[in-house]
Amino acid sequence: MSDYAVTPVQPIVQGLVTIPSGTPGGPVIFTGKGALPTVTRDPASGSGQGAFILTLDQGLPGNAGALQPLPDQPGATFPAVPDARTLVTVRGDPNIAPPVTTITQIAVAYITSPTPGVGVTQIEVVLTIAGVGTDPVGTNGNGFEVVVWKGVESP
Repeated sequence: MSDYAVTPVQPIVQGLVTIPSGTPGGPVIFTGKGALPTVTRDPASGSGQGAFILTLDQGLPGNAGALQPLPDQPGATFPAVPDARTLVTVRGDPNIAPPVTTITQIAVAYITSPTPGVGVTQIEVVLTIAGVGTDPVGTNGNGFEVVVWKGVESP
């Protein structure tokens, strides 16, 4: 039997990102723990789809609302975050039934706060088909699941 209290990682974000209307480009929400319910679309996405910015929730125990980047990267827009890992599982696809998807790339970027010394406060998930941002909606599902694990120090 495992003692998960001493596990060196813990989930700080876990939930489902959906587009309630089921329409590509529609409003997006997060349902779960560790991120705010409102999800922002990245205006830099060429198609207006497939790029989702989640803001970490400061109120969750164990999640101060920020992850620390490497010390030599203060102010980096997309810093390396050595103690965090993110898993994204696509649930919806307009072209094929689950669990298979035509999404060809999934990327995750950690975005630092504009406030000096705070660290990463947002996580961007980008989903594309052949390099074009794509919303995972369709008759076979809607959205994606996301889990972010943070390393914890051993006593």
